[in-house]
Amino acid sequence: MWKEGFDTEPRNGSQNQDHQDPNFSKLFGVAFAMALAMFFASMLPDPFFAPVMSELLLFGALGALFVAVLRRERVFARGITDWDQAAILMLLGLLCGLFVDPEAVSAALEQMAAETGPAPA
Repeated sequence: MWKEGFDTEPRNGSQNQDHQDPNFSKLFGVAFAMALAMFFASMLPDPFFAPVMSELLLFGALGALFVAVLRRERVFARGITDWDQAAILMLLGLLCGLFVDPEAVSAALEQMAAETGPAPA
């Protein structure tokens, strides 16, 4: 009599929101690291955006590499691992490094040095 009104079987598919895809969480971590790097790099003058973004992403890759070593994750595993996170962040950091304009950075550094005056001896 009451059995018809209650669903006691486990739910499958999109209705079960208790389990999250581990690949999504790893890619979300990469996106979050990228957003943090963009946030901190955007606080500097324009010529410094690309070099700072590149360095922050490379440091993020080293952090992901360190976590992968500590967790003793397999390099060739199914799904996205911390090794893959490190590789993605390294690739993004190297790509950002391609957009660095050394002349603009040098000019901005010289301008900043001229504004602050000579260094005390």
